[in-house]
Amino acid sequence: MIPSNRIIKYLLPDGTDLIIHAQVVDTFLHHTQKNSNDPESGGFLLGYENSRTSSIVVENITLPQGDDRKSSTYFLLRDSKHISFLEKSKIEKSFFLGSWHTHPEDNATPSIIDWKDWKKSRKNERPGSRYMVFIIVGRKEIGVWCVDMTNILGKITQLVKKVGDEN
Repeated sequence: MIPSNRIIKYLLPDGTDLIIHAQVVDTFLHHTQKNSNDPESGGFLLGYENSRTSSIVVENITLPQGDDRKSSTYFLLRDSKHISFLEKSKIEKSFFLGSWHTHPEDNATPSIIDWKDWKKSRKNERPGSRYMVFIIVGRKEIGVWCVDMTNILGKITQLVKKVGDEN
């Protein structure tokens, strides 16, 4: 189960941590597709790379907006408010890290569309850290994938949750 009101840590390929703040986890829980006909939700991940520890910290997300397209099986970011939120966040030193969305399944598994979108993002977008992060929120698990942006041929890798390290 997804823990409420706790940070979650995942192990990045280089051995450092990806840290998801508790308020972000709680927002994910609020948007979970509890019923198969609930619409998907999604948005951008915002945060920073800690210069002291090299950990990547997800401290905020954008939420579904009015002009986004959504159904029970897809979510398309279309509302310009996501970009406006990113611009305002830069003032606070919080930057684009990747994207998140929900799936109507217990354990999140990327669809073919997800893989295509992530590969396109890897080519066209520049996150504020050395990794671009992709999160799928299932009903019981949060799946996390990343790509090393310092490697032009970097493959998308699923991250492993660090057990017993939640605060």
